[in-house]
Formats: sequence, C-alpha cells, structure tokens
Amino acid sequence: MAKQLTTTGNRFKLTISDENVTLRKIQETHSPDGRVFDVKTLLQVVEDIFNRAEVTSTDDTLVLRFSCKCHDGVDTHATTMSVLKMLTSYSWEAKMVLALAAFAVSYGEFWLVAQFQTSSQLAKSVGVLKQVHFILEKSNISKPQFDEIKSLLKDLLAITKCVVEFMDLSSRYTTTTTDLLDMSTVVSHIATATYWTIRSAVACAFQIASLMGIDHEHRVGAMEGWELPHLARKISNEHNQLSFHLNTFNKRIDEKKQKDMYELLVELFKTPQLENMTVFKVFFSTRDGLIKLLDGSDARKIRVNIEVLRAKHVLLLISNLEFPNDELVILEHIYTQSKQHQYEIVWVPIIRQDDNYSISWSDMELKLFQQFRGKMPWYSVEDPSLIQRAVVRYTREVWHFGKNPILVVVDTKGKVTCPNALHRMWIWGFNAFSFPNGDHDPFPNGDHDLWINQPWNLEFLVADVDPTISSWITQGKYICLYGGDDMDWIKQFTTTARDVAQKAGISLEMVYVGKRNSKEKFLRTIIATINDGKLSHFLPEPSSIWYFWVRIESMWHSQNQLEKSADIDPVMHEIEKMMIFGSSEGGWALLSKGGASAAEEMITEKGFFIQHCFSKYEMWKDNVEPLGFMEALRIFIQQNRLPPSPLRNCSILLFPGPGTNSYRLPNKVECTDCGHDMEKFIMYRCCHDYL
Repeated sequence: MAKQLTTTGNRFKLTISDENVTLRKIQETHSPDGRVFDVKTLLQVVEDIFNRAEVTSTDDTLVLRFSCKCHDGVDTHATTMSVLKMLTSYSWEAKMVLALAAFAVSYGEFWLVAQFQTSSQLAKSVGVLKQVHFILEKSNISKPQFDEIKSLLKDLLAITKCVVEFMDLSSRYTTTTTDLLDMSTVVSHIATATYWTIRSAVACAFQIASLMGIDHEHRVGAMEGWELPHLARKISNEHNQLSFHLNTFNKRIDEKKQKDMYELLVELFKTPQLENMTVFKVFFSTRDGLIKLLDGSDARKIRVNIEVLRAKHVLLLISNLEFPNDELVILEHIYTQSKQHQYEIVWVPIIRQDDNYSISWSDMELKLFQQFRGKMPWYSVEDPSLIQRAVVRYTREVWHFGKNPILVVVDTKGKVTCPNALHRMWIWGFNAFSFPNGDHDPFPNGDHDLWINQPWNLEFLVADVDPTISSWITQGKYICLYGGDDMDWIKQFTTTARDVAQKAGISLEMVYVGKRNSKEKFLRTIIATINDGKLSHFLPEPSSIWYFWVRIESMWHSQNQLEKSADIDPVMHEIEKMMIFGSSEGGWALLSKGGASAAEEMITEKGFFIQHCFSKYEMWKDNVEPLGFMEALRIFIQQNRLPPSPLRNCSILLFPGPGTNSYRLPNKVECTDCGHDMEKFIMYRCCHDYL
C-alpha cells in the first residue's frame, strides 16, 4: 500500500492511495480541530463499567446513534462510518474512547437491569420492556455470545489504551517523533485500529440489542451471522502491530533519554558546580524520582534521602556482586578503625551489562545484594535495579569500572578528585581522605603529595596488616617476612634462619605472608603445615595475606600513575621486586630491623639465594659484630650475587588484564634480578577453590 504522511500542527494527517478505499474513506472523516479532551479519565470510567457494569454519562447523541443504528439492521460498516463522521473533529484516540463510552452506556444499563431485577420492582419492569428476561431464561443460548462479547471488550480496551499511550507520547516528543519512528506506517495502523474498534463496539451493541429481543427476526439474524470472532482477530492483529511500534517507540525514547542523561553527567562532572547535589540529583535519579539510600550505620538500616550527602565529601564504592569477601572484611575494618569520618561512603552495585548497558536483576541477585548490604556500615542504594543505564555507561566508559571494585572520590562541589582511589585506601587507609579544613583537599596533587613524606621501610610495608608485627617493629627486633608455595624450601629456610639468628645472637621473628593471588585452600594447607611444625609466625587469615599483597599491588599502581620507573626510582624498584616475588615460583625473603627508616635497612632476595647466603654464615660472621648483622649480610650478598642462570626459576610479573579496572601498563619492564628486559606474554586464568 502506498502511503504518504503530512502533519498539521501536532496532529497527523494520512493520505492513502486508492488501493485501499476503505482506509481512504476513514481518513476523509478525520478533521481534528485541536480540542482538548481528557480521554484517559473517560477511558478509566469505561473500563470500570466493563469490569463492574456501573453506569456513567456521555454524549447522548452518540448513544442514540448507537442505539438507533443497532436497531436498523446489521450494516456495521455503514454505522461505523456514520459514527466516524460524527466524531470528525476529535483525535483518533478520542474517537475510540467516545465510541466505547457510548457503547458502555447501553452495556451498563443492560447489566444494571439484569442485576437488580430481583430486588427492584423498577428494574424488573424495565427488564420486562427490554425483554431481559429472555436472555436470563435462555442463558444456555446467550452465555457463549456474552462470553465472546466480554472477551472482545477486553481486547478493545487493550488496543485503545495502546493508541492513547502512543498519541500521548507523540504529543510529548513532537520534535523527535519523526526521527525515532516511521510515523506514516504507525498512523495507518492507528486509523485502521480506530475503525475496527468502533465497528466492534457497534457489532457488540447490535448483538446485545438482538439478544434482548428487540424483535425475533433480528435475534435470529444475530445468531446466524455472528461477527465477533472475525472482529476479535482483526483487533488482535492490529493490536500486535501497534504494540510492536509502541514498544519500539518507547525503547527509542528511552535510548534518547539515556543518551541525553549520559551527556549531562559528562558535562556536570567536568564543570565546576556550586554544590555536589547538582551532580547527585542526576547520578541517583530514577525514571520518576530519586534513589533512596539505606543507612548501614544504623542497625535498623533506615531509609534516607540523598540529601544526607549534601556538602559532604563522598566516596562512591562501585562494584558488582562478586565483591571479594577479603576486600569487604578489610574495608570494613579500616572504616570502623577510622576515628572520625569526614566523608560518606555510598555503595553503588552494578551487575552484568551487555553492550547496550541494559540491566536485569534476578531474585537471586537481589538476595545476594541484600546479604552484602547487610554487612556494610555505610550507605548503600536501596533498590539497585533503579540505577539508570546512563549511570552504568558513565561508570564503564569514564571511570573505567570493570570487574574489580573502584572508589570514586567526589568533593563537596561535585568534582571528581580521583576516579579510583581504592589503591590509596589500601595503602594509607582512610587517612588518605582526611579533610581537616572542610572543603579543602590536603592532597591537591593526589598520590604525589601522599608519597612525598612517605619513607620506604618495614613499618610502611606491613602497616596494620598484623598488630604483632607492628609490636615487633616497636621493640626493635629483627624481622623476616617470607613467602612462596614451596613447602620444602620453607622448611629448610626457616630452620637455617633460626640457626643463623642463634649464632649471631639476634632476636629474629619470621612471618609467612603467603603468595600473591594464591588460592585460599592451598594457603590454608601451607599455614597448617607451618603451624604444626612451629616453623614461624604467619598471617592468621587469608584476608590478611590478601591485604598484604593488595597493598603492594596498590603501591605499584600508585607509583605507576606517577610515571615512576623501576630502573630510576628506588622505591618503585623495591615495589616491583615484591610484585615479582609474589608472582614467581619458589620462595623469597625480606629482612629488616625494627625501627628502620630507610630502604637501605631492608634486604629483599629470592629464596634460593638468601638460603645460600644463610648457609654460608661462617664466611661473613666476623663482620656481624663490627658492622652489624644487616650490613654484614648486605656486603656478603653484593660480593657473592650469583649470575643469571637458566637452571633457576624465572622471574614473573603479573598485571591485571584490561577488563579488571585499567592500569596503565608499562611498555617494558626490567628484571630486578638481572636487569634484562622481561618478555611479555598473555595469560588466561580461571581460579576455583573446590572443597
């Protein structure tokens, strides 16, 4: 069918080719004058009548036209065209609603009379005149017809609601409607739907009039020429077509809204604001309001508005539901140990996303969300399914949220001072977010300011990972941190180290700190062996081991952001060495003396070499008394360092992949053992802890 679309104001006018005479004639009756008509309210009344058979009022002329035409014969097409001409000044959706309303008057009147015949003499008398008793007495004949009428009326309501919603949307998006949809096709379907809706209402009115016994001839004609199944199929087909276009329209409108919202977030976050609420009212917006927060510091988990964030420094904790338990335990510990919070944390959970950033939360995911939320002592969104796709897209594309959690710092003016400060928090705790002067950020240059006065020593390396180690540092003891997964080396090294300490007359404490990214089950096996053999002290929980290594990884990330290079910067060199030890095969050891304040007071070596040096203690023991244990060992290491050998274990440095919160990976990395450039490989890994 050839079609052409023209517009008059906000109304659509369709010109149909002669191929479809009926549709052309329908369009010829359509000449809306722009009058305002509350179709939604009237449609609600009509629906109420269809559902409960309550009476209302509408255009008496239209009701009379329905009544008279239904008594004149069975030409429903002619009656429909007559009704369309009568409603020429109304919009398409108004025509449909008014036609249904006119039918609803007769329909409601009939059922009122039928329902009150036994309790009202007036209803009984009217029922006799209208021959309602015929239907009631012959219910076995009339019931199937009324069931089909009721079924068709439901379909008429559904298609009318569809058209009303569509016309409402098109009037609210007049500037973008033609850009979002092929309106010529849609208006053709709306005109056709209007015709078949009115025709169906006329047919229903005729059938009821016939069943009420207006005359026997018409009643017989009604039974023989039952039209409703055909009309039901027509209405169903048109409804399917319109529903498809309506869903497409809604989807494209939402896509445009999300695109506009994303662009607004980009603009708001990069433009100075007077207050942070300007940004948060968009970031936490829903389709019809604002997301509520739950206060985790209150045992009742009370519901609060986002106004609690006004004029506050806010840390947005963004993660999926695969939030590692180790991270959550340590994060909660650091948070609760903080003496005074000068900021607010808000957990924003984001689950799987496809390329279009669509979001779908299952019941199981919502349950898991509630379990995580119950453990958190800070704010969290009440209903994560309300988080808009534009927000998800922004976190992905601008803040580079991937697999791992990120911590976005937003100041009191809504400015993002750090798109991911999680590494700061692991390194310095919440001291990195101290704002003693209110709005003033004490670290305007970020990580650079935090590193300026930070010495590289054992106290900084272990921080508050284990209070026992901190106590040993205070006491000035010699401390040896060691790790790896070679149980034979662990047994040999700890035995040799204790023997050397005894001979040197020093108080040596050894601590097993595990291996970077090692499986929990494997770690527990090693720890159990160390404990049973009383080989040394060890970090008590896998979460403590994880915290030790994530701090080192975070230090590398922080230094890397500052473009520090291991071949130039001594601190970066030591951090990278620890990263390599944590990733490589075999053991390693770090030796220091409590109270040390410089990197020179720490010795870090691979396991086989430090074991070799300790086993040769007799060769350097004479230097211990005049130079001190650490310096004597250092000199021996320098004089006896073994050249690189293919027979020894390789040095390995693992970085997180591109999908896990992007790090700026260096173009090349020098081996801290031999100084040669390390080879680059790509590794795929899937880790499971099976019981």
